[in-house]
Amino acid sequence: MEHFLDSCVEDFQGCGSIPENSLPPALQGYLNMSASDSKFREVHGTDVHTWECVSRCIFLAVECDPDKGFWRYLNGLLLISRNLVCTKGAGSLAWSEGSGLQALLLTKKLLKLTALSAQQERVLGTVLQFIANMTSEAVSNTTPIPALHVPIDQFDTDEIRNFCRQLATTNAKPILVFLETMITQDPAHMTPLLVSTENGKQIFTEILTHTEIWYSQNEDHELTQHCSLLVNRIVKNILHTGYGPHCLKTFSTETITPDQWLSMLKLFDAAICSLFEQDGSSLNLETHITLTVAYYTELENAATKAIPFIQQVDVKPEYSQAMQLELRNAWNSLVVLLDTLHALLDDKNESIKQALLSQCDILTTLVTLLGEAQKTLPRRGKLSEINDEGFEPNPEEFPLIKGKIITLLSLLTLHNPTVQNRIRELHGLEMILSNCMIDRNNPFIRERAILCIRYLLEGNAENQAFVAKLEAKETVSEGAIDEAGYQTEFIDGKLKLKKKQ
Repeated sequence: MEHFLDSCVEDFQGCGSIPENSLPPALQGYLNMSASDSKFREVHGTDVHTWECVSRCIFLAVECDPDKGFWRYLNGLLLISRNLVCTKGAGSLAWSEGSGLQALLLTKKLLKLTALSAQQERVLGTVLQFIANMTSEAVSNTTPIPALHVPIDQFDTDEIRNFCRQLATTNAKPILVFLETMITQDPAHMTPLLVSTENGKQIFTEILTHTEIWYSQNEDHELTQHCSLLVNRIVKNILHTGYGPHCLKTFSTETITPDQWLSMLKLFDAAICSLFEQDGSSLNLETHITLTVAYYTELENAATKAIPFIQQVDVKPEYSQAMQLELRNAWNSLVVLLDTLHALLDDKNESIKQALLSQCDILTTLVTLLGEAQKTLPRRGKLSEINDEGFEPNPEEFPLIKGKIITLLSLLTLHNPTVQNRIRELHGLEMILSNCMIDRNNPFIRERAILCIRYLLEGNAENQAFVAKLEAKETVSEGAIDEAGYQTEFIDGKLKLKKKQ
């Protein structure tokens, strides 16, 4: 192997004269061994001489005229390197001997070309795989890799555009491996490079473009599985470093498309839920509160955009295709934002709720939105609709919204007399009571409303008296009150609620 690598260096010193599509006779044998023989990988992957030669060959290729015929030869050498670098300790050694930097420079050279030949396309894919394997192995051994910032910092306009285009190909996986490893190694430095620099923002925006494809394809599709997992890890690092609010502000609908914006909301929601899968949040308290407040701001903005559509539901206007798309985005945004806020607030640390309630008027926003929905959104509660297995909610009717608002109000109300009173003052209590019935557009809304009523009445004499008056006027279902755990009684000639024993 040593003699083979030395001969490779000699060949690439005159790479301009390498015959097109030629391969040295020994290359295929070494390629097979690098793929199948772990001992071979261990011996040669941890040999300094290997990476000295590989670095030199790549350097010479970068310096050579790209129209020459050495690309197949180079691809074979890179395939061997890609396999060898997976050995423990090999990634760190390869970086220290310059192979990583030279591979990045080769990537830049290829991205600079206007059009790639078939062989150059193969080399680009292989060198990206080599970089991904080398980086992952090095970081797994806690080796710092300062050169990792090169692609984001130093790509020019053409290079970064072509780099982003690779996310639409099978090269997406090694690129995402590289980015995820880069951020995991040094999140404090690398996260702002991805979401704050011009080049980084282009890459992140391109990731958002392809997110829906990666997440929507068959779960058995290995490539999309890996891509979605890697993106989730990248986003979790963004959240951990406190850049979630920055992303919500920077990547707004003024700078990216509505579809990209919605993809970001879904990515953040999935990452937040996975961060909270264990017992409580893994975010520090300050980051958690700041992110929650930022999400309230987005909910407020989304509600402002959605309310005009909600107010027109009973009129059933004929929207243009563009307006239909805007309506669907408004509905989808509300659904995801309500879900994410629920995840952020569903934490044992009550200080998060208290911070949100003290800094934001979330109760007014939620009750106002519920009130608008109550006026115009149809309730699908007919027996024919309930039993229709093929029933599909219509986005133009803003399904799920009312149920999610009531669930969020329940979370904020629990053991909080101030919230109990404020919801009554905003006339939210009677609206919640009126939703204690089945609605196919809002699954389990009856159960959600009953639970919310239970929390609103718990230990609150004013709310209990208010509901008792509503029942006396027969404007509220006695069954709903009963299921909430209360019953009505005449005490001193007045109808009052009493908690059932």
